Amino acid sequence: MRRRLAFGILAPLAGIALIASAVMRHEYNVRPGLLRSAGTIRVVKMETDVSAESTLPAAWSNENGAMYYMRALNDYSERRRPYLLKRGLSPIALEPQATDPELDLIFRGSRQKTADFFAESAGKPRFIFRTAPENKSWPMRISTDPFEFRPYVGPLRVLSQACLNRGKAAEQLHDAARAERIYQAIARMGNHIRSRPGSMSDIELGLELERKAVHYLEVLYRAIGAVDKQKRATRYDRSLERLATASRAKYAQLDNPEAAMRILKDDVEPVWRIEAAVALVSATHLGSIGVLERLTVSQALSKAATDTDAHVRQGIGRLQRMKYSDFREPPGRGVAE
Repeated sequence: MRRRLAFGILAPLAGIALIASAVMRHEYNVRPGLLRSAGTIRVVKMETDVSAESTLPAAWSNENGAMYYMRALNDYSERRRPYLLKRGLSPIALEPQATDPELDLIFRGSRQKTADFFAESAGKPRFIFRTAPENKSWPMRISTDPFEFRPYVGPLRVLSQACLNRGKAAEQLHDAARAERIYQAIARMGNHIRSRPGSMSDIELGLELERKAVHYLEVLYRAIGAVDKQKRATRYDRSLERLATASRAKYAQLDNPEAAMRILKDDVEPVWRIEAAVALVSATHLGSIGVLERLTVSQALSKAATDTDAHVRQGIGRLQRMKYSDFREPPGRGVAE
C-alpha cells in the first residue's frame, strides 16, 4: 500500500521534473546554440561601407524625390499601354524609349536628399501608381501582406532600363557628360528605393538598379579614360556587391527561428521585422520547429503585435489571423535568393 502511495506521488513529480528539465535545456542550451549558429545578425540599417557620394553627385534638395519619380513612372506606364496591348503572345518585348521630360523628372528626383515612395498624408498613401494595360489605381503603400503582388516593380525596372538605353545612345553621339548624368540619376534612384523600402522587393529592386547603373558608369569611364572616376565607381560597385551579399545572408538567417525572433524584436527596419514574422509564422504552420520553440515563437509574435510601427502591427495581425488552410509559403523561402 505504501509503495503504491509513494509511486502515485513520485510518478507525477518525475513527470514534472522531466518537463522542467526539457524547458531548462531548451532555454539555456538549445536556444543559445541556435542563436550562435546563425552567426552575426545585423539589426541596424543595412548600408554600403563606401559612401554613394564617392561616385554620385551629392543630393542637395529637400523635396521628396518620389514625387518626381512617380510622375515619370506613371507617364511611362501610360505610354507602355499600347505596346502591352499589341504584344499578345509575341516573345519579343518592345518597350517605348524614355522621353526627355521623363528623364528631366528623374534628374529632379535624383537631386533630392531622400525619396519616400510610401509617404502618407492623413493616414493615406500620397502616391498612386497607374497599372498598364489595366489602367487601375494602386496606392503606393508599405506592404503589410508579404504575399501581395507589387505592380510597380516591373515597370520601374523597365523605365530604368529605358533611361540607361538613352545614356548608351548619348555615348554613341560622343556626349559622355549626358550619359554620365543619366547613369548617375538612375543609380541615385536605386539608392533612394532601397533606402526607404516598402517591401523586401524594393530592397532587391533598388540594389539591382543601383548596381546596374554604377556598372554603366564604370564602362563609360573606362571608355573615356577617366581613370580616377573609374576606380571610385569600381570601389563603390564592390561595396554594393558586399551589401547585396549581406542582405541575402540575412534573409537566409530567417530560417533560424532564434535569428528571426531577434530580427523581429530589434531590427530598425520595419520591412525586415515583418519578414521575420513571416518566417516565424511559416515555421509554425509548416511544422519545422518543435513544441517548445512554437511556444517561444508565439510569445515573440504576441509582443511584436504591439510594435511601435503601425505597418508592422498590421502585418503581424494579418499573419496571425491566417489559417493553416490558407497559409502559403513565400516564394524562395529557405533559399538565399
